[in-house]
Amino acid sequence: MVPDAPGPYPLINYNHGTFFPEDEWREPSYNNDYNSDINITYMMGAAGYLVVAPDYIGYGASRNPEHNYCDYFNIAVNVIDAIRAVREFCASQNFSLKNKLFLTSWSEGGSVTLATVKKFSNCMPPNLR
Repeated sequence: MVPDAPGPYPLINYNHGTFFPEDEWREPSYNNDYNSDINITYMMGAAGYLVVAPDYIGYGASRNPEHNYCDYFNIAVNVIDAIRAVREFCASQNFSLKNKLFLTSWSEGGSVTLATVKKFSNCMPPNLR
């Protein structure tokens, strides 16, 4: 989600909570207007943030392998990879980013966010500093 305003933009990572199979349509990769998580990212974008809202392995578009609930440190690696990819994409498209990164979440995403912060504190990649 890129704000409809001039940059530079602060970057925010939104980690969603647990979804049961009957609620899978709410995953960020199913970008639809009736999805409460997508609406949260719209609000963040409207507030001027460039939003990274990754799905977790086994959710949404990636159904194989299955989602490993409570495998937070491996999911955190995926989140860091998504943040890195967005930063690289922004650089290639001349989107200017502020030197700020915010992380937010709910439910399972809260544990993912804490694991991401832990991974950052242990070995923050230079291109994310």
